[in-house]
Amino acid sequence: MLDVSRIETNRLQIHPQPIRWVEFIEGRVSAFRVQHPTRSITFDVATPETTVVADPDRMRQVVDNLLSNAIKYSPEGSYIEVHVAIEDGHTLTMVRDYGIGIPRDEQKKIFDRFHRVGTGLVHDVKGSGLGLSIVQHIVQAHGGQVTVESRSGEGSTFSIVLPIEPAGVADMATASETRRERPSEA
Repeated sequence: MLDVSRIETNRLQIHPQPIRWVEFIEGRVSAFRVQHPTRSITFDVATPETTVVADPDRMRQVVDNLLSNAIKYSPEGSYIEVHVAIEDGHTLTMVRDYGIGIPRDEQKKIFDRFHRVGTGLVHDVKGSGLGLSIVQHIVQAHGGQVTVESRSGEGSTFSIVLPIEPAGVADMATASETRRERPSEA
């Protein structure tokens, strides 16, 4: 709820720094494999290592939310796939599950605060309906976008597109470093 409050008042703090993106995503996938040893999570990379300027804590929130949702909304024994590539000067990170999917009429609403997919298939899944809204705001704060492709009964693919060298975010990192290096004026 604190993040939602910060988002609503434009006070969501972003502390960007260079992140080795493939290594970062591989680390999150490895952590989820350890936490969920009965789940099959594959990781595919179609790019050499690349650096993204982003807040690692906020990006951890994003990736962990998407992986958690993939696990929650797909049956035991089904695969979860994570893919990283470069497209048009941006990193593309996809999380795909083969779960219940999202009805077409719900897809535009899933990034709204407190929205939960209205299907009887998810009545046992707990959640506040805030996760994807927070994901969207964090990704947008980094100059990127998050999208979903889904079919009921076939699963969902969430894609995060982030600029490799985002305008503004890199400037914020430089400005932050400059402020720390300058002696304070009394």
